[in-house]
This record gives sequence, structure tokens and C-alpha cells, in this order.
Amino acid sequence: MKGWRSWPISYGCLFLGLVKCAGFKNTKTSGEGGRIWSGIEFDRDGEDGGMEGMSIWEYWARDESRSRRKLEFEDDDAFLNMDVPMEDDGEQDESHNSDDLLGDINFVHSKISNEAIPKVDMKFMTEEAAYQFYNAYAYKVRFSVRRSKEHKDKSGRIVTRIFGCSCEGKRGKDKRDIIVKSHRPETRFGCLARMKIKYCRETKQYYVAEFAHVHNHTACTPSKTHLHRSHRKFSVAQAAQADMANDSGIAPRAIVEFMAREVGGRAPLSQPIDDDLWFYSFEYGGQPKEDLRQNYLTGTLSPSIGNLTHMQYLSVGINLLSGQVPKELGKLTDLRSLSLATNNFSGTLPLELGDLTNLEQLYITSSGVRGTIPSTFSSLKNLQTLRFQGNSFGGVIPSTFSKLTMMEDLKISDLSNGSSSLAFLNDMKSLSVLDLSYNELSGSFPSWVNQQDLQLNLVANNFTIEGSNDSVLPSGLSCLQRNFPCYRNSPIYYNLSVKCGGPQITSRINQIVYERDDEALGPASYYVTGTKRWVVSNVGRFGENNNARYTSNSSSQIADTLESELFQTARISAGSLRYYGLGLENGNYNVSLQFAEISILNPPNWRSLGRRVFDIYIQGNLVWKDFDLRKEAGGTSFQAVQQEFTAQVSENYLEIHLFWASKGTCCVPSQGTYGPSISAIIATPDFVPTVSNKPPTSSKKNKTGLVVGITVPVGVICFLSALSLCCFVRQKRRPRQNEDEEKMWKAKEGEYEEREKVESYSSLADVFGSILMV
Repeated sequence: MKGWRSWPISYGCLFLGLVKCAGFKNTKTSGEGGRIWSGIEFDRDGEDGGMEGMSIWEYWARDESRSRRKLEFEDDDAFLNMDVPMEDDGEQDESHNSDDLLGDINFVHSKISNEAIPKVDMKFMTEEAAYQFYNAYAYKVRFSVRRSKEHKDKSGRIVTRIFGCSCEGKRGKDKRDIIVKSHRPETRFGCLARMKIKYCRETKQYYVAEFAHVHNHTACTPSKTHLHRSHRKFSVAQAAQADMANDSGIAPRAIVEFMAREVGGRAPLSQPIDDDLWFYSFEYGGQPKEDLRQNYLTGTLSPSIGNLTHMQYLSVGINLLSGQVPKELGKLTDLRSLSLATNNFSGTLPLELGDLTNLEQLYITSSGVRGTIPSTFSSLKNLQTLRFQGNSFGGVIPSTFSKLTMMEDLKISDLSNGSSSLAFLNDMKSLSVLDLSYNELSGSFPSWVNQQDLQLNLVANNFTIEGSNDSVLPSGLSCLQRNFPCYRNSPIYYNLSVKCGGPQITSRINQIVYERDDEALGPASYYVTGTKRWVVSNVGRFGENNNARYTSNSSSQIADTLESELFQTARISAGSLRYYGLGLENGNYNVSLQFAEISILNPPNWRSLGRRVFDIYIQGNLVWKDFDLRKEAGGTSFQAVQQEFTAQVSENYLEIHLFWASKGTCCVPSQGTYGPSISAIIATPDFVPTVSNKPPTSSKKNKTGLVVGITVPVGVICFLSALSLCCFVRQKRRPRQNEDEEKMWKAKEGEYEEREKVESYSSLADVFGSILMV
């Protein structure tokens, strides 16, 4: 208990310290006998009863909102007339020069209609209407609007509102800045641009009381204006979801993409391209690159686009733009890359596009244009990538395309009403990708076509392969020409089962044998089975990745199936994936398509935010538009999905086409996670078949088997006969050989006996000789 008397003093000092830190200090004495604590006036005799019997904290908590409004609005006039403090920590940026900024604003004002600019005394029925008008003006000038200040009457009606630029004010100094390694970029510069409205009780309308239009900072680029907070059309719930995704490390573009797809497209975010964009993209701080992809933009491309004469990269792909492609694009002679892909344009391509002689990449895929391919394109001698797919082009490929000798990636598909030769290919020796599928082409191929690094797809043309000198072409191409001639009018099969993207599998349930489909396909290639029973054709490249794989696999267990291995691999594509069943007996078939999402993960991981959406065609008929794989699986991955269809085979072939129409996400959980994906295909007859369902055996193979069947037994018999003869001869020779050996031994014994006799006689002679000498 020692020292307890010092506690009140200590806590009192602590309380005063806190009050001082909070800014509550006696600054002046009110003329009415009250005091103002940091701008908050406490009336002793007012209607609130003063502070008697009430602590400072209780009073401040009760009247916080009223006092704060009084503090903010008591110096409105001074706020309008104050000078902007300049930065004193470095040399002033030229872009913030007031004269230059005033000139920029006046330039923008001269490019927009006078009715779109706020003016004093302009009237609005509601405060929200005034905000929407000012926000629309801000979109044209390219800044974001902040609902800055408001004042309400006793009934709660807003009687004064200030809409300011989002760069107003200054960010307060954070005491933690000294320990922060990477500071947030500065977003507030004390900008004074604003519009103040007041409520008139007589007319019951709001009117513009003040309007200040000069900013003290440069605006953003036109293509990024829609990313400003006031121009995003998100609900509170969607904004909270976006914040959560951002905290999980997902890129902002992927977040916007996901949120837009979640509500069925970017319709809630869509808007036409403002015509003013094409006027001040460069004069007002723009860059030589304009990327307007995937913004769900509507309307037409204005002829004013011709003002962007210094533009080098321009993309308006994956939107809903319509109307004619403006010929003024031909004025952008400095362009290196142009994309008009995936839109709803109409009419023909302008001849003026041939003036873009510096162009290196041109994408006009599924853009809606029709007519013939402009002959002026032969002037694009620097062109390296050309994509003409999914349009309504007719006529022939201009022979003058032979001048495009720098071409590396050429894709021209879906031409109609024309028959072209391949003479234009003779000098395109730099090609690495060549897709000329679904045209009416004919003729011979240059010898360099057989180079190993060339991705080649020539499906559905009029080539005569068999018996020609086109041995350089991939095998099986003859079966993939128009009308699919293999087994036409002479069917031999009545079913089809393919294990897409994986090895052969035999079902444990119904003993169905799924044929393997694990060939390594490329961005423009196909594969024909040895039995010519089915074909797979792929067109499309993932993110311009030359080493992309077009199969996927997973070891995870698949729900709602007893055969997980059937769904643990899949054939994928970045654009168009087709399967053909060949030699099928005509009739009605039940087609079962098996799917499972094995690349996008399940919640709560951020990698679960991806969506795979594509269209399904059978026999050329659209049977399912915007098929959302995970949605059909109940919003989860690693779930088996089986879809049943019926198809009529009338010309002995079945076509299954999966097509990505630029729907769904593209980059979640990684780049290239989009496009069709299928695990297995089954086609069974809905009739009693009359064919064998067995692959044919060629006559050459029959003769070979016959020769082998006769030669082998004859050879065996001859070998055995020779072996028997050898044994017989050896047996016949063995007795004679024995007799000869006996005679030889007897002769040798006789020689030995004679030699012994001679030796004995010689010894006796020696003895008698010695006796006689004695």
C-alpha cells in the first residue's frame, strides 16, 4: 500500500497528457462565456445544458457529428480562396505548373459539349442527380470524385454538399512512417477542384453554388479512367469481396475480371468509348500504347481514332464494339500491333489498313467482319503475326500474300465461296505456326513444310493427298479433308470412346475401353489414330507460349464417380478443340461428354476464383452456350460432370467442337487457365448396328501373314530333315570308322612286334659276335 497517495496525481497527469495529445486545449475564451476546445464550443447556457455534471468525453461523444460539421463548414469561403501550398522538398514538376494545367483543362473543355460542363445556378432535382452529373463530367476530364462535405438540417435533409476531386487535402503524417520500407504512393495533392451545391427550400431543388474546375495535378491516362473509385460500379458487397481478394494477393485486373464474370459479364461496368478519348490521349499526357481489352465496351469506334497518329500498340479486343471498322485507322502509320478481335463489327475491312506498313501483329479473330481479305494487306511486309479466324470472310487468299516473307504465325480459317492455291506460301520460310483449316484450299505444298518445328493444321480443305507428291504432310490428313472421305458410304464402326488427354483406360464398371489421347499437340495441330477411328484437332495458343502443354492432369480424387482415373487427365485448348468420329454407321447416337475441373482449386484459396467457360457444338449445332464447368459442378472443382446429348450421323462422321468465346477468367490461378477442357467422350448408337465395329486389315497385311504362315512351317520341316540326314550319315560312318581304327591299331601292334623281333635279333648277333672274337 506504500505510495498509494501518489496514484491520483499520476493518473491525473496521464489524463491531461492524453487530452493534450488529442488536441483538447484551451485556445480562447468565448465571448458568451464558453470555451472552444480545438474548435468545439461548449455553451454553458445553451440548449445542451453545458458541461455541468458531464465529462468532456461524454459531451464529445454525444455531439461529435454536429460539432464536426460546424468545424468543417465554418471556413468554406476561406477554403475556396486559399492558395495551394507548393512542395518545398524538391524542384517543382513542370506538369504541375498552374498555367499549363489551366491550359490542359481548357483544352479538354473545348473537346466536350458545353452542356456537360457544370455551371453556377445549374439545377438538379436530387443530391444524387448532382453527383451523377459531376461524376460524368469527371470521367471526361479523367479524375475521380469524392463526396467531400455535407451539412444537414434538423430533418436530416442535405442542404449543402461539396463534391471534390479525390486528390483534395493532404494525407496526414503517420508516425509509423519511419519503420515502413515501402510507402504508399501519394494520392492527395491539395487539389481545389470541386462543385458545391445548396438546397433551395422555395423551388425544392439543388443548385450549383460554386464551381472550381482547375486541378493542381495531371490526370490519369484515358484507358485507366474507369478504374477510379467513383467510376467503378460495384456494390458494397462486391467491394468487400474485391478487398478480400486483394488482401489474398490477387492482381487488381484479375479481381475486376472475376467480379465482372460473377454478375454475368461486364454489363454493370460497361459503357461506350468516349469520343474525347481519341482527342487528348497524347496531348494530355498519353502514351503510345492503348490497351482497352476486356472492358465490355459498347458502341462504335469513332473516326476520331485517326488522331492517335503516334500510337504504336492498340487493342480493343474482347469487347462488344459494333459498326464499321473506321478507315481512319489507316492514319496510325506508326502502329506495331493492332487487335480488333472478339467484337461485333460489321461490314468489310477498310483498304486503308494496308497503309500500316510498320505493323508487325494483326489480330482480327471473331471480330464479326465479312467480305474479302483486302489485297492491300500485301503491303504489310513487316507483318509477323496474322490471325484471320472465326469471321465471315469469303473469296480467295490474295496471291500477293507471297510478299509477306517475314511471316512467322499465320492463321486463316473459315473462308467460304472461294478456292485458293498455296502459291503464296512458297517464300514464307520463316513460318513456325501455319493454320489454314476450314477453307477451300487446294494445290501442292512447298518442300520446306516438313520442317520439324512447324505447327501445321490443314483440316477440312480440298487437298488430294493420296497418290500426290505431298508426302511431306502429316499422316492421316487425307481423312480430314472436306466431307471426310475415309469410310464414307462404307462404315465399319458404331461407337466411340476416348480418354482425352491421357492413356488407354478400361472401365471397371462397364468394361468400356477408352482409347488413349495423350499425343503432344501444338497450337495448330491434329492427331489421327492408326485405325482411323477418331481424330483430335487443336487450334489456339496459350499466351503466346511456344512451350505450352495442351493436356492437364491431377492426382486428386474426383467426387461423384467411382473411376477417378477417368477424370484425372484432360485435353485442353486455348481456342478451338474438335473431335471427329470417322467411319460411323449412320443413325442417331447418344453422346456423353465427361468433364472435371482439375486446374482451378476449391475455396477458400484465392486460386478458386477462376471460371472456365466455353461453347459446345455437336454436328455444327450449338447445344450449350457459355458452358460454365465449375457452375455445373455445384461451384466446386474435382467434381465429375457428365452431360448427355443426342446427335444424328448422316454422312458417316461425328463432330464434337468445344470453342472458347473469350468468356470466363484467363489468369486464375495462373496464366493460360482458360478455354475448353474435356476428360472423356463416349458415343453409343441408339439403334441396332449392322457393322463389325472392328478396324479393317489391309490386303497387304493379309498377304504378308499368308507368306509368313507358309514359310515358317516349311523352314522348320527342312531344318528337321537336314538334321535327321546328318544324324543318319554320322551313324553310317561310325562302324567303318571303328574298323579302320582297329586295323590301324593292329598294324601299329604288328609294327611294334616286328620292331621288337629285329631288336632281339640284333642283340643276339651282337652276343655271338663278341663270343667269336673271344
